[in-house]
Amino acid sequence: MRAVRIFEHGDTDVLKVDEYPIPEPGENDLLVKVIATGVSGWDIKYRRGDFLKHFNQSGLPGRKKFPLPQQPGREASGTVIKTGSRVKRFKTGDAVLGLVHPQNDYCTNTMRGLGNLSTEIDYPGHAAFGGNAQYICRPEHYWFPIPDGVSYEQAA
Repeated sequence: MRAVRIFEHGDTDVLKVDEYPIPEPGENDLLVKVIATGVSGWDIKYRRGDFLKHFNQSGLPGRKKFPLPQQPGREASGTVIKTGSRVKRFKTGDAVLGLVHPQNDYCTNTMRGLGNLSTEIDYPGHAAFGGNAQYICRPEHYWFPIPDGVSYEQAA
């Protein structure tokens, strides 16, 4: 599959388009063919390494350090190609959108109603590969069905 990855921080010249293996879903994952993706402000900050100026090398509080190489693309939508054996909510062919801030249901912040501040989770385009690829693989709870009448572009 073709994907955009970064191996160092910098300007747009650090974006490398190349061929990579299609990810294989684990038992709780969806493999999704990406139809639409975007470039968010966070994608740009991660690429440039701007967040390191504010948080040093430790990353964001409560979140995993930003690993390299990374595949940007916080926003993504597409079609389910394959599901893991324990996936219950989705099937092959479903239209889905990727959550940019999935929550950790066992985090104290989530239990307090602050799921957007979940810790110990791999945010897409941060600690998990983002949607700037032909295919992405993420846990089932990182996805939401696209409502009828909403295009892939609108969802992403």
